[in-house]
Amino acid sequence: ARYLQGWVHVHQRAWTEALACFDGITGYDDNFTDFRAESVTLALALTYHGLGRRAEAVRAALDTMLRNDQALEAWAVLFECSEAGAEPDAEIAASIAPERLVPLAARLGGLAPSLRDRLFEAVWQ
Repeated sequence: ARYLQGWVHVHQRAWTEALACFDGITGYDDNFTDFRAESVTLALALTYHGLGRRAEAVRAALDTMLRNDQALEAWAVLFECSEAGAEPDAEIAASIAPERLVPLAARLGGLAPSLRDRLFEAVWQ
C-alpha cells in the first residue's frame, strides 16, 4: 500500500510525501500488479530528482537501468541530472549492451531531442 501511495505522491509532485512512502522498500516484485523491482528504483529516481537531490537521483536511475535499460523515465532523470560533458555521457553509453542499442534507440524517441542526441553522440564516440 505504501508503494502505491508513493506513486500517487510522485504524480502529484509531492516529493517529500513520496519519499516517506518509498523509504525502506528495498524490492517489489508483484505478479498481480506487474510492478517490478525497477519500479521502486525508478520511483526513487523521480522523487530524488524532484527534491533536487541529484546524486541520489542518478544512483537510483542507474540502478533502474541495470534492472531494465528500456526504462525511458530513468534515462530522462539520468540525463537531466548529469552535467553535459563527455565523461558522464561516455559512462552511460558504455553501460548499454550492444544488443540493446536498437530497442533502446526506439524507446528513446520520446526523450527531448537534445538529451537523445547526447546519448547517440556518446554511443557513436
